[in-house]
Amino acid sequence: MGTSTFFNFIVVPEIALTKIRNVAPFDKACYIGCDVTTGIDAVVFTAKVEAGANVAVFGLKGIGLNVIQGTRMVSTDRIIGINISPEREPLSREFGMTDFLNMRWLVSLTLSYK
Repeated sequence: MGTSTFFNFIVVPEIALTKIRNVAPFDKACYIGCDVTTGIDAVVFTAKVEAGANVAVFGLKGIGLNVIQGTRMVSTDRIIGINISPEREPLSREFGMTDFLNMRWLVSLTLSYK
């Protein structure tokens, strides 16, 4: 939408609006406008990931989870999730991640050399 803001009020063109039901929790619905479209579009339109590909996803929060979802949509083979927080693994597997690489050790190693 080109706004990249977290304001209570904003002026945008009508094309940038989406109506949601009153029962939709705002703290969850707001992710659809950014994380889902960014993650899936990156896979389908920007990277043009093909069926049978092996994919590595760095970062397993909102956008990363939707990159995983997008790669599942195009029938990739292996989806390797890379993150520093092992607690991200279970949800990432629910989205379709096949393998998990915990990079916490690399962060620790890097910080110890400074």
